[in-house]
Amino acid sequence: MRHGDLINLDQCCQILDISRATLTSYRKKYEVSSFKIKQTVFIPKLELLNKIYTIITPLPPKVALMMDGADDFEQIKIDATTYDLRRLDIVDGHGAISLLSHLLSEIRSGSYLHLIIGRDNSFLKAMNLFGELKRHHNSNIFWDEEIFNSIPIVPYSNLIKLPITRVGVVGGQNRFVDDLSIQLSRQGYSIDVCSYIGWAIGELADNSATHAKTHPCFIYFEQFGDDQKYLQLTIGDTGIGIPESLAQNSRYSDLSTEQALLNAFRPYVSGRCDEEKRGKGLADVLQIAMECGSRMRVESNGIGYSYTFDSGIDRFQKISPLYRGNGTIISLLFIDGLFGDLTRDDV
Repeated sequence: MRHGDLINLDQCCQILDISRATLTSYRKKYEVSSFKIKQTVFIPKLELLNKIYTIITPLPPKVALMMDGADDFEQIKIDATTYDLRRLDIVDGHGAISLLSHLLSEIRSGSYLHLIIGRDNSFLKAMNLFGELKRHHNSNIFWDEEIFNSIPIVPYSNLIKLPITRVGVVGGQNRFVDDLSIQLSRQGYSIDVCSYIGWAIGELADNSATHAKTHPCFIYFEQFGDDQKYLQLTIGDTGIGIPESLAQNSRYSDLSTEQALLNAFRPYVSGRCDEEKRGKGLADVLQIAMECGSRMRVESNGIGYSYTFDSGIDRFQKISPLYRGNGTIISLLFIDGLFGDLTRDDV
């Protein structure tokens, strides 16, 4: 048991909002372990959460983490290092990668994180959120393995869902794009549709892998809807972020964070000073969103914007980002009925 996974009695009382006497009673009733280190009693935090907190604390209203109308992570946060994922109700790709990025950034700050999970978190398991958390941070993140192993794997319907995939190098997204193109083709989508969605993935993933430095990016894609099918793509990373990347070019170093994020979507705007023909990737992605009648959400370094091109009137607004740390998260929502006869050459 690591010291980082242990908390003293005062910290236990603070989390549970109870007195020392009541804590003593609960420790005996629920058989909670304790350890004495230099005359101070410590309790495993994860054990406290699962044996006492989940029993005596009513579950508050659930939270939806989504591209449209996202709630804040504070809604599922218990204290500085604890998150109650049982509070999550609906999570789309944007919400899942935002949550993953948030937790990874917390871990990198040196924190030991504790997650309270339940059987209703099967959608997070299917999305591979837990797999990516554990992949490189086994010693920093904790949840009840017995509960985790009991969470059912929800079988996918005939709709497309590609779980969160890590991309660590430029071009690493190619396998993901190939798998997606096959599934889109099976659903009856044209080669052109597959082409421009793959094109958007390639531009965003390469941009992320180039500027996120040592931090990987994560991709998620899903198809949903009944009468009208929606295709949502999300790519995110916890790198330096678009504004910081652009500031490395002296031409843009005086821009505010807001101005930098907006300017990054103009053609030939790049953080690299010596390569005039760079900087088309984000502009191309914005053009794809416009031509396809899509919705796009962009968040980077605590700033967020949404673009809506599917209503007949183009709308653009500043939004409160779901993930506020360093890095970038971009989501595109393609609407099947608006594809028309668009070709990649048209875009």
